[in-house]
Amino acid sequence: MSIIGNQNASKYSEDIVEKIIILVSNGSNIVDACKANNISYPTWCSWKRQYPSVFNMYAHARQDKAEYIEAMIDKVLKDLKEKKIDHSTARIIIDTYKWKMSKFYPKIFGADSTIILEQEEAKKEQVVIFQIPDNGREQQ
Repeated sequence: MSIIGNQNASKYSEDIVEKIIILVSNGSNIVDACKANNISYPTWCSWKRQYPSVFNMYAHARQDKAEYIEAMIDKVLKDLKEKKIDHSTARIIIDTYKWKMSKFYPKIFGADSTIILEQEEAKKEQVVIFQIPDNGREQQ
């Protein structure tokens, strides 16, 4: 299948898509994953637009990548404890990983995640009980 404007567009391949999805899930960026599978980034973008299943798989792969990056943060912390890296280097690496996580899966790792949780709590039904003082009146 040729894409207009891209004479080198590759024919759609579920096998290549699966390989790219695995690479992205395991922390690779999409450009490197495309290069590793001998397709161009514009071809990948065309496939995402043409095939909803590719778009959905890629969205899930980005979520998986955020979890992979979480494991990488744990590795940095381990390296810090073992004095393989210094505090300032660890901080830069962790901040970079956190930023990436917030872009791949913003509902969980993004800066607005606290706000979303608070909004969900606010949606819950609240019951308010008023107690009116009797002001010295006796009930009969």
